[in-house]
Amino acid sequence: MILRKFVTVYLWLEKFLPGVFFVAIFLVMLLEIGSRAVLGTSFAWNTEFCRYALVWVAFLGSVYVRRERSHIQVVFVHEFLERRGYKRLLFAVNFIRSIVAIAFWLFLAYYGYRLSVRTVKFYSSAMYVSQYWLYFSTVVCGTLAGIMEIINFGRLFVGTYLESDKPDSSGDGFKPEALV
Repeated sequence: MILRKFVTVYLWLEKFLPGVFFVAIFLVMLLEIGSRAVLGTSFAWNTEFCRYALVWVAFLGSVYVRRERSHIQVVFVHEFLERRGYKRLLFAVNFIRSIVAIAFWLFLAYYGYRLSVRTVKFYSSAMYVSQYWLYFSTVVCGTLAGIMEIINFGRLFVGTYLESDKPDSSGDGFKPEALV
């Protein structure tokens, strides 16, 4: 029950946080356009804010796209093995893919953390915000995508990987209850 609630909240945050950042970018740019048109001047902080927020949109959006499996991917090997009925070989390919993906996301999180710690003393010129928060987005992205990949890796052994990891006919992707 608690795990199901956690997964539901996690998936909701993963879906809507990029949208929140995108709306913030839109509102700040709208404010900039209005201030230039009405006041004849612009704010110094808005482009930096939009740059920081865009990085967060890109990384959080990549996590969401990964979960929905709507990213660009090469599937001809997977489809060939699936059509021919090579279940053991397909399992091996998925196993190797999962290990490589987990390693990549953990690598991204680890080195993103190292980079963000190195930039903690560097501040943006207009907002005076540490660049740590810019590079910390890679840590969040790597961690969240790594968690999803580890869940998928576990599902590979349970046997629900191939059925529930494919988007359903409505195009919504897999459901939170498939993770628990």
